[in-house]
Amino acid sequence: MNLCFVARKPLLDRNKSIFGYEILLRNAISLRPDLAPASSAGDALALFLGMNKFAQLAGDKVALIRLGPDIVRDDVTTLVPTDKGVLEISDGDTQPAADDLIERCITLRKRGHKFCLSDFKHDEAFSPFLQLAEFVEIRVSGEDRARVEENMSLVRKLPAKIIASGVHSADDFNYCSTLGFDLFKGSFYCRPSVFTAKSISPSQLLLLELSAYLAKDEDMHIVERIFKKNPDLTFGLLKLINSAFFRVQQRVTSIRQAIALLGYENLQKWVALLLFTIDHRDHALNPLVEKVLIRGRIMEMLAERVTGSKTVADSAFITGILSFANVLFGVTLDEIMDKLNLAVEIQEALLGRQGVLGTLLAITEELDEDNYEEIENRLAAVRLRTADLFSIETKAIVEYQTSLNDDLRKSAHGKEVN
Repeated sequence: MNLCFVARKPLLDRNKSIFGYEILLRNAISLRPDLAPASSAGDALALFLGMNKFAQLAGDKVALIRLGPDIVRDDVTTLVPTDKGVLEISDGDTQPAADDLIERCITLRKRGHKFCLSDFKHDEAFSPFLQLAEFVEIRVSGEDRARVEENMSLVRKLPAKIIASGVHSADDFNYCSTLGFDLFKGSFYCRPSVFTAKSISPSQLLLLELSAYLAKDEDMHIVERIFKKNPDLTFGLLKLINSAFFRVQQRVTSIRQAIALLGYENLQKWVALLLFTIDHRDHALNPLVEKVLIRGRIMEMLAERVTGSKTVADSAFITGILSFANVLFGVTLDEIMDKLNLAVEIQEALLGRQGVLGTLLAITEELDEDNYEEIENRLAAVRLRTADLFSIETKAIVEYQTSLNDDLRKSAHGKEVN
């Protein structure tokens, strides 16, 4: 059976908003991107687009795609739209037959294709490609800062956007911003920089209170009263529930209806997610919201596959979301457990990676770090294959992006009507 799996890494601008994505392609034969045969990238893309639309890779944002040697194939490059698709070239692609590749890129450039020169190094072989590139990527992680600054000085005056890759901390981001980088790739946005408590908004305080009441099965009137304390809370929850991602069949127009339709257990999932979204109106640009939602969905599908239990799957969704609570609030997870009054199995998963939920959380964390050997070991404990995980990851990404595309169309249609 031919299968193609995708992963993506956000590309953030100086405001830490999503500008685009780097798209990673995996196929069923070689699941690790670092070991995948370079010639398979084009076939993997063709397989994916045979079942999905290109817009499900990155929506209306820029998509950086590495095709390797397949960049010479017309049947592959025509799959990449010139308005949003960007073809990546790295030093590995320039050898051998660099002259032939340059000519090929010049031809593609005339057709409207854009290029990103990845992992830039001070090398004469790169010079012709620099003249073609609209994006140039410089690695920061593991590099001496003097080397980073030297590389930056060589490309700063080019009419191209400069990408810093391997930005894994707030210090890295601040340093790269000072140097003048335009875009940033790395995990800095979803890591707690320093455990210094951040300001918790009134809405978030109410949500923490509400989560505790839901966990204790308090009376519906008490739950409703909390929403009535803050209209923004009601608006935020209704907007979230009615978004395309959750595919609720019946349009929800009141909190009482939401409780009756969803039940306390499902409502608790929405409340957990609302902690991250209530103070961010444009969710489509917030990388942490996206990360939280996709991890929650991956864990939910993994739990359903492993246990067959909807209840465990719901708990897995909440666990995935709250695993980033330390990033949101700037405190350790231990400090917020009491406020949330979570089920014991969720607490054990978050604090000690214990139980089935803990194993699934550890798997998603290793997936973020591309620790493939550790992933395989942990998957074996729950009797899953690597292909199962990558299939679920792909489904979660496509579902999320499809929902964003649907919401964008609805919003545009509403503006046209008005």
